[in-house]
Amino acid sequence: MRAYAPAGHGANDPQVYAQRIADALHVGTDTTLAELDDSQRTAFAQEIQREEGWRSGEEHGPDDLPDDLAQWVTDHPSRE
Repeated sequence: MRAYAPAGHGANDPQVYAQRIADALHVGTDTTLAELDDSQRTAFAQEIQREEGWRSGEEHGPDDLPDDLAQWVTDHPSRE
């Protein structure tokens, strides 16, 4: 959490933040994201949302893009 919520940036305390998330996942603070299974990653994201006070916002689709950006997306399709 030092990278995502660095000390000195507002009231951030990365150790406390990491411990809260680790406690919620029942893992140690030295656990990496790569070690988490899918359900733990979902719980990780939900815990960050809870910690940060996240709430849903408005959703926008491709028709809502400004014309220049919509054209760029058309000119540079994904590689899927």
